[in-house]
Amino acid sequence: MLKKITSFDDTGIVYHIHKASPQYIFFIHGIGKSSSYWDREAEIFQNLGFSTVIPDLRGHGHSDKPENRDAYHLESFAKDIQSIMDVEKIPYAHFIGHSFGGILSIAFYKMYKEKVKSLIVVNIDYKVPRSMDFLLRIKPLLRFFSIFSTRYRDGAEFLTSIQARHCISCLHETVEKDMQQKERMLQNIKVPILYLKSKRDRVIPQKELETAYLLIQSAELVEFERAHHDLIPEHSDEAGRYILSFLTKNHLVTMPHSHAVAIALIAAVVGFLSAPNLLLPLFQGGITGAAVVNPSLPPPLAFGKFLFNGLLTFVLLGMFWRAFHISGEKKEQ
Repeated sequence: MLKKITSFDDTGIVYHIHKASPQYIFFIHGIGKSSSYWDREAEIFQNLGFSTVIPDLRGHGHSDKPENRDAYHLESFAKDIQSIMDVEKIPYAHFIGHSFGGILSIAFYKMYKEKVKSLIVVNIDYKVPRSMDFLLRIKPLLRFFSIFSTRYRDGAEFLTSIQARHCISCLHETVEKDMQQKERMLQNIKVPILYLKSKRDRVIPQKELETAYLLIQSAELVEFERAHHDLIPEHSDEAGRYILSFLTKNHLVTMPHSHAVAIALIAAVVGFLSAPNLLLPLFQGGITGAAVVNPSLPPPLAFGKFLFNGLLTFVLLGMFWRAFHISGEKKEQ
């Protein structure tokens, strides 16, 4: 569902929301991208029973594009996300952010710790990539090449706009002019955090990707040998498996409702079939009203065994589902 809210400074923020369970994932794109960057990844997690929220950041996609330079500070982007959570009454969520979206997710965590259950960051830098400054200088070429490539059209449209100049100018100001503060922002993260890193990233130098990872300290690292900067659209399924394994391993997700209902039904059937002769007195007495001669167990005990068998089956099936699910993810990886 496509929705639009008015954020704290009257900027309109457009976002896609899919409600399926209390387990929410926010997908945060990077500079020059839009919510469409996450189409495949969002579909994967929606099919797994998660609720998803995918915003167009201010200045991007279908969201408003303020011409005021001060509208593009990092804190303003974070407040937009908070506005969405307030409107949708989302108490907390997992955050998956690519590039600038990863830094934004961490900044949001520092501002609203109680709202963040876990962080998954993809190819993040603690500086502003110099390639952004270079791209701003070749805007005419970007416009020309974007005509022939739908893949880069969103990025070209943004990077040739006044909003791009404002956004990158604010990033230089808030990141590079106070580097020590931003380095501290990456440190002492208390929620589980997964860092997905591409070995062939040409947008952010490998040295800076490594430095960002080392600054985070507590992050779990997964490297993709053949991935470039746009890791997610290139390796959506593989990234999804790693993310789901990370969430499951850290006990950050619970069994989807559909699985719980299925297991409960199976448990009830197994509980009934495990001792039909013990339950027969209950049904005979209920149907005929006649006393049962020499039952193997009194009705209360028969019913108690039925409940015990059903409960035991429910627990065992739940344990089997979880073990099978996790081992299956590891084998695929």
